[in-house]
Amino acid sequence: MIKSRILIVDDDRGILSSLRDTLANEFLEISTAEMGSEALLQLGEKHFDVLLTDLRLPDVSGMELVKRVQKDNLPTLCIIMTGHATVDNALEALKTGVFDYITKPFRSAEVRHIVNQAVQRQRLVAENRRLQGELARWTGLTGVIGRARPMQEIFKIVQQIHDLDTTVLITGESGTGKEVLAKAIHHNSRRKDRPFVAVNCGAIPDTLIEDEFFGHVKGAFTDALAPREGVFEQAEGGTLFLDEIGTLRLDLQVKLLRVLQEREFRPIGASTVRKVNVRVIAATNKDLKEMVDSGAFREDLYYRLNIIQLRVPPLSERSEDLLPLTHHFVKQLSRRMGVQPKTFTREALEALLEYSWPGNVRELENMVERALALSQSPDTIDLGDLPAEIREASGGGASVKGDGALPMNFVENLGVDAYLARTERAIILEALERSGWVKSRAARLLKLQRTTLVERLKRLNIPLKKEQGKQ
Repeated sequence: MIKSRILIVDDDRGILSSLRDTLANEFLEISTAEMGSEALLQLGEKHFDVLLTDLRLPDVSGMELVKRVQKDNLPTLCIIMTGHATVDNALEALKTGVFDYITKPFRSAEVRHIVNQAVQRQRLVAENRRLQGELARWTGLTGVIGRARPMQEIFKIVQQIHDLDTTVLITGESGTGKEVLAKAIHHNSRRKDRPFVAVNCGAIPDTLIEDEFFGHVKGAFTDALAPREGVFEQAEGGTLFLDEIGTLRLDLQVKLLRVLQEREFRPIGASTVRKVNVRVIAATNKDLKEMVDSGAFREDLYYRLNIIQLRVPPLSERSEDLLPLTHHFVKQLSRRMGVQPKTFTREALEALLEYSWPGNVRELENMVERALALSQSPDTIDLGDLPAEIREASGGGASVKGDGALPMNFVENLGVDAYLARTERAIILEALERSGWVKSRAARLLKLQRTTLVERLKRLNIPLKKEQGKQ
């Protein structure tokens, strides 16, 4: 479990020592200050979950510390300590948002109870914030679907490395599901109960990315009115996913390399380094080796990231997964959209199998969402409900490979009968076009009786004549 941070402020060193001994355990990181001004400096330097402060201090009062926490909107719960003579002041403080108060002389059990309540409250708030972030960034997948052989090879490697802290580099085209794979690694690891934080390095302006990574202390720059945690600190104990790592500036590549090697970083404006315990998974759709050769990416960082490389194949190389993915998206998206799940007709499924999917899994997911939204049928999605580029790709029908082999993605997903019907339809349509849609001529080309051809046209739902064509 990650330690919670508590700052104790009192001008009596004996009380500070007693409180430190009372609260000391493996789940708390305790800092102390004898003066209010010293406490203000520490509050500006780092995040604290709990502030435990005496009401009367020689310089800045305990209530001034509380007001500063509230003014700077710090996520810190405040507990004040006071003598019996000033209990009324403590009760007034509760009305201003103070979490609780402790009277002196205090009992150790009471102190531990109140501080533990504050720590538990903060952990619940942090967990709710994390879950809300996950819902806001809903992707629809908690695991990875993959029957295709390349995906099965990936799964074997993931089973070997998921519980290690080894850095992983995931490569592949845009939209192939690199973040989904990173989440699968995280959720199957011993870090699964800690945060998974994803950052798209290419979506953050160059001037802000260092702050996004490492955070800052109060006063680090003009607008730094309060300390801010960077993603390395947010992901403490969990996994940090750095997408589009190839877009990172060279100077930040140096700092990232240091974090990976030394397991420490320095927030902007901070005077000390902070230790960090995160697993880093990076991803890119670029060829980092080519970037290294051209000087656009540091060679030492490349080898530090490329300890375990997983290449996610494009959807065109894993056609066996297309229909399982489609059914999965229908189930997930219909629930999210509040509509009834629908099934794709065989003609629509055949069109999906013939399309090349340049946008990969992301394009498939978007297509399913569009089809669910626009389909007029209450329970099916037909060819006409698909985007024009997919309908056009299916116009030529399926073809047999040059060596006479069947395209196994059709056979495995739809069955050999469907494939043969599709091929038969394509051949008959070509014969009709060559013969000007005169069925007797088409029958001779196909070496069939005219009545046999007509029966097949009806079975394959081919019109008996072309619009404005000749019979």
